[in-house]
Amino acid sequence: MTNFRTLTVVVDVKAGSEQALRQLLDRYGDIIQEDDAGLRLSSSHTIHFARWVLVEPPTSDSRVPTRLVFSCNHDGPQDAQVQQVARLDPATLDSIYGCCVGYPPQSRRTEQSRTAYLRANAVRVSAIFIGAPDRTLGQIRDEAQLREAIEAFLDTTDFGGKPPTEVLEAIRHMVLSDPEFEWVRSPAPPRTKTSLKLAAFALVLLPLLPAVAAWLVVLRLFCERVEKPLNLMPSGLEPSLLRTLERREDIYVQNQFSQLMDVKPGHFRLLTLRGVLWTSNFLGRNLFTNGTINSIPSIHFYSWILLDRGTRLLFLSNFDGSWESYLGDFIDKAAPGLNGVLSNCAGFPVTWFLFFKGVTDVEHYKAWARNANIATQAWYTAYPTLNVKNVNLNSRIRAGLASTMDETEAAEWLRML
Repeated sequence: MTNFRTLTVVVDVKAGSEQALRQLLDRYGDIIQEDDAGLRLSSSHTIHFARWVLVEPPTSDSRVPTRLVFSCNHDGPQDAQVQQVARLDPATLDSIYGCCVGYPPQSRRTEQSRTAYLRANAVRVSAIFIGAPDRTLGQIRDEAQLREAIEAFLDTTDFGGKPPTEVLEAIRHMVLSDPEFEWVRSPAPPRTKTSLKLAAFALVLLPLLPAVAAWLVVLRLFCERVEKPLNLMPSGLEPSLLRTLERREDIYVQNQFSQLMDVKPGHFRLLTLRGVLWTSNFLGRNLFTNGTINSIPSIHFYSWILLDRGTRLLFLSNFDGSWESYLGDFIDKAAPGLNGVLSNCAGFPVTWFLFFKGVTDVEHYKAWARNANIATQAWYTAYPTLNVKNVNLNSRIRAGLASTMDETEAAEWLRML
């Protein structure tokens, strides 16, 4: 079983260095997928996705500096990942974090001091979701290579009129006779079992339902009825914002999404948000473990991070398809869950009892979401040609090679190729 983590490091940018850092990160963003892209993230055997995002100060508090956020979705313990990031490419790290407060001076920059700096500035992630849980980066890459080899074999071999089981046996023989695929002989790592955790969650939740209902009534009466939505329409979005965002979109089969929102004031709203995020994190790790969340099949990883003592909420997502289709999936299939989080943020469309309306006001929601969208200066994906369906399908193909099948089952397996 794989211990998935999201490493998020948040540091203050030195006053006067913001523009230079932005330009530097934009240059890295243009070449980050290439082998010579400085940091050489592709040499990592554990990082699935990574990004750098500059977070501007809130308009309400000029004392807060610009912040640099680094986030990566990775396999294994966080401390080991911090050490790996610190040793990827020292010169590139120095050029980036030399613009940030507290980074070791040049005379004291060592692997140990870089590691200590990243570790000291790592922040807690409030909630995550993983589209392909229990699959390491190595397993995802190996299974993609296996599928490509099988498809190439089928393209160059005539199996016309052959029964499915015979085709399956030929594929199995081809794979197992190739030393490159020796790993196929070993079973895939077991999936994490979560049924006991879900049962315990239900047992705890049931007696709390009256208190939750009362909380929602108070929320409706004293918050939702008086809070003002932004009521922005798509036509009112700044063209310069759209140009900046579109520069980093629709480059691969996957996309990135970074969003920064002000949390509505008051302890009641913050407690509500923390409770929803905790629940989201629990369900994401224990209920939605088959590649979908509320039947949405396009999310690789996402994370929610509370910043500035809970006054701002940062959302980072890696997903398949376009920005429009991504939001459309949430509106159609996961509106209550999305409302539960985002209705605690300033300017969100009118919501009733936390979970209702909100994103179903489609035009206002999409404009609000785009307006809260911030540029991702540099974004890396370890498998840019694979969507979530591919990743999960490749695991099923690998598992099928170790299974005994009748003609119907073998035909179904072959249809996955």
